[in-house]
Amino acid sequence: MVGKRNDKVQQDLMWEMKEHHDILQGAFDDKYENLPIKHTFGLKWVAAQCSHVKYLLKADDDIVMNLPYLQKVLQERDLVRTMIGIYSI
Repeated sequence: MVGKRNDKVQQDLMWEMKEHHDILQGAFDDKYENLPIKHTFGLKWVAAQCSHVKYLLKADDDIVMNLPYLQKVLQERDLVRTMIGIYSI
């Protein structure tokens, strides 16, 4: 999931989207200040295209996920349309 770019990366993204159909690109500049827009865009897309999924995990590429703990949490709770967020400063 990315925003619009104004450089060679945009050309590469266009090729990747055409070739593999595996990138979701929104109509906003891809910069840090637009992260709330990017997250909302992604959630709206999932709601419209993947409403049947039981879980959605949104994670950045610079995090480490404790998957056994996450699996335990998901199995122990009856979560319906629930958002859980963790952040650090």
